[in-house]
Amino acid sequence: MMPLSEYERLMQHGSTADKLIAAPVIEPLPKQAEIVRDCIETARSMGIPLPKTISIAWRYGSRSWEFCRGATRFEYATKRTTVFLDGTLDPNELPRVVYHEVGHTSLFHSGAYLGMTIAEQEMSCDRFAIRALQAEAERAGFFSRAS
Repeated sequence: MMPLSEYERLMQHGSTADKLIAAPVIEPLPKQAEIVRDCIETARSMGIPLPKTISIAWRYGSRSWEFCRGATRFEYATKRTTVFLDGTLDPNELPRVVYHEVGHTSLFHSGAYLGMTIAEQEMSCDRFAIRALQAEAERAGFFSRAS
């Protein structure tokens, strides 16, 4: 894992998140929608706290944006979470982004984000994404953990 200061530098991506959120709406490919459903199901099976429903909003993203392929917005008054996803992502890239954003959803839903810096939130979501991808790989038989 990279030093916190480097993480803080990398996570200055609020403007790219805002660009993604404001980008034109796009319909996902059927495979993309399936991947999102599967990722949310996997996250729930891992026991992380999530709301009953998670709103997914697909946007026409841009490779020119350095960091942002997904963004999560939490409405404090209604406790509603919306995950914005770049609909131009290749389906092979999508699970990492979805798991990261589901991590944010969990932090918001549980209240765990309180008292965390943005960098700590980002690292937490990256760690969750790694665990979820490893769980997927193990379930698919790609590898198993050493005993």
